[in-house]
Amino acid sequence: MLVDDFPIWLREALVPWFKRRLVPQGKNWFSSQLLTDFQLAMKGSFGFTAEDVHWSSQMVPWLRTAEDKTFLLFLHYVLWSRSQYQGNDAQVADVEQVLSSAGSKWTAGVLGGRSVIVERVPEGVALAVTEALGASDVAAQKLQEAWVDAFGTNPRASVAYYNAVVAVESAAFAVISVGMPEPTLANLFSVLEAENPKWKLTLRDSDKAPGAKSLAAMLRTLWRGHDSRHGAKEYSDVTIEQARAAVMLAATLVWWFRSGVVVEAK
Repeated sequence: MLVDDFPIWLREALVPWFKRRLVPQGKNWFSSQLLTDFQLAMKGSFGFTAEDVHWSSQMVPWLRTAEDKTFLLFLHYVLWSRSQYQGNDAQVADVEQVLSSAGSKWTAGVLGGRSVIVERVPEGVALAVTEALGASDVAAQKLQEAWVDAFGTNPRASVAYYNAVVAVESAAFAVISVGMPEPTLANLFSVLEAENPKWKLTLRDSDKAPGAKSLAAMLRTLWRGHDSRHGAKEYSDVTIEQARAAVMLAATLVWWFRSGVVVEAK
């Protein structure tokens, strides 16, 4: 079973990393700017002031005693903020080495060029979505945002689901044109469910599971499952489980559209 929280033995292993990120080499005092910025981002006080901070007598005790959720958010914030102007690979590798060795529920990675902390998923799942997440187009950008909102330290289920839908729309309309200025997934249903659709999957077709209609069913599942979208007859926030399922489905669909699984019928 993965370690959900941050017991002291895991925190102690991360303390040297925090020092490298926060404290100038050879010093014991450091600016509180990042700490007060963290409080501002979290919209709450964690005891930091505008005064310089002493590493040994002030910061280390705080790291050892902060609530688990606060420690997690701070770890993510430091990793994320420092990635703006420091190399990603080394600091991500250092944090991930500690987290993976501890069997932590959390993992450090890079999405959209920024370092993040997100929930660990099975290795096979991670490999399956890597290509969809790793591109630089709009679909990948929205999928990255959806992933962080679904699996990150501060999950936002409805936002994750919305971005998953937008990612698929971007990928789909880069392949299939419906002649509309602002199309949505709903505009694809009639195209793919036509008697003789102009699009198909590279998968072997079957009368019982025709490729275009199977694709339409997947798109419809994603679209209709988004109960929190504007205009829904019965508005309700999606759950985090629903959002995560949507992001996984979206990753598959984005990869299909981008990699040539969806092709024009001859």
